Amino acid sequence: LIASHTLLDVLRHIKHRLNDSQTNIKPVALDAIVHILRALESISVAKALKVISFELVGAIQDNKKAMREKVIKALDDSV
Repeated sequence: LIASHTLLDVLRHIKHRLNDSQTNIKPVALDAIVHILRALESISVAKALKVISFELVGAIQDNKKAMREKVIKALDDSV
């Protein structure tokens, strides 16, 4: 999968759910981002990370331990 403009727009919309006030939406958004990153070619992952990296790093500060661990695992898998 190649990072097209449309796919980057989808990531831009999903990344805002990582800071959502409803805590049940955060893991779903993170799972969607992880699935997209895994499907991308390695050169496209860099473009995608430019779009979502700030929110991913910010999600590490989440109150729930499970969410923090998922974010760290997502960052490890994508790099």
